[in-house]
Amino acid sequence: SFFRRRLEAIQARQGFDRAMNDALSLIETLSTALAQLNTNNGLATFLHLVLKVGNCLNEGTSRGGFNGFDLRVLPKLAFIKTGDQRSTLLRFLVGFMDEHMPHAANWHTSLTALDAACVLSLSHIENLLKQCKRMLQTIKMVIVPVRNKKVYPDNQGDRFVSLMEPFHDWAMTVLSVAESRYKDTQRIYDSTTDYFGVRADVVALNE
Repeated sequence: SFFRRRLEAIQARQGFDRAMNDALSLIETLSTALAQLNTNNGLATFLHLVLKVGNCLNEGTSRGGFNGFDLRVLPKLAFIKTGDQRSTLLRFLVGFMDEHMPHAANWHTSLTALDAACVLSLSHIENLLKQCKRMLQTIKMVIVPVRNKKVYPDNQGDRFVSLMEPFHDWAMTVLSVAESRYKDTQRIYDSTTDYFGVRADVVALNE
């Protein structure tokens, strides 16, 4: 009905800001985490050291001489014991970097956005943006019939459209910017997972 559609438009107007703020916050978190990963020279140094040690330990076997490794082996470093059983390979690597590579030893301290990014969902961001688009479509369905009337823009005292239309136009611009930013972030995400040798379709992002 006429009034039901207007009530739905008001509800969409109220929900848009919340959904868009959530989407932008998640995009910002992911974008920041990716930037931190891609500019962290200490992390690259650590991964190179892990690869070098792995090749040394496996020299002469089918597991040696590799140019890369599966990042999912990293947690296992904490369980690989040293010869005297008093420490682990992970502790050895950390100690080695502290002593011989102090400039790169604290690489993990700059990954401040990583914990939050690891639990967010890419599909959730996409769903929020789609939700925002549906909300604007709901508002548009109320605006267009009034806009097509001959009396527009006076509308004979109908202030609903005069209030909703500027918001709709503004929100469409905001949505366009958010979608563009998400696409840029997604491209960086894809290139980052490719660089680190992680398949984007199996990466642990709580999908």
